[in-house]
Amino acid sequence: MKTIIVISLLAILCTTVHAQDPVKTSPQYYKVLLENDQVRVLEYRLKAGEKEPMHSHPTGVVYVLSGTKLKFSHSGGRTEERAAAAGERRFGAIRRHTRWRISAIPKPMPSLSISNLLDRTVHLTT
Repeated sequence: MKTIIVISLLAILCTTVHAQDPVKTSPQYYKVLLENDQVRVLEYRLKAGEKEPMHSHPTGVVYVLSGTKLKFSHSGGRTEERAAAAGERRFGAIRRHTRWRISAIPKPMPSLSISNLLDRTVHLTT
């Protein structure tokens, strides 16, 4: 019986995370470049002043290619501003947030996101 309950809870959690897929909630910012049963590669672009709706990311790694400044509002109500320098690396667990770019630089901020079946994601941000 415990096994059935755990499997049911995992199914519910997985459905919730996929329902908040940023490609679905923000198709104007995300483009799927490659997707198969092994990998998913996304291109992400956010211009200065633009804001994404609430969405989730799987556990992953971020590598910043060029600097920018972002503001996050997390599902629990906490907000924070983050400056990201070129070459910076970050690791994060599953998270739900809105994000907007507050950098004054008007050009889009491109990003690559690579994830595999283990829900590991690599974001390359320029």
